[in-house]
Amino acid sequence: MKHAIYYAVTLVVCVVVDSIWLKTTSDQLYGAVMGDMRAEQPRLAAAAAFYLLYAAGITFFVGAPALRAGNCRASHSTPRCSRYSAT
Repeated sequence: MKHAIYYAVTLVVCVVVDSIWLKTTSDQLYGAVMGDMRAEQPRLAAAAAFYLLYAAGITFFVGAPALRAGNCRASHSTPRCSRYSAT
């Protein structure tokens, strides 16, 4: 059950943060560079597939080790990452 909650929260946070980012900065950052390459309407099926897979990847590679160990530092499995985590 914890994994499902972690997945749902990750999915909601990613979608909300990215939608705010795209709504506020899309034209200024991407409009001048991409111009006519941008689609007139967003492709919602592709976006949904991306977010579902992205949240699943975060849950599998980050959330599952942390939930299994019972602390958030468990996902920092390499010495390079653990060096920068707070003690």
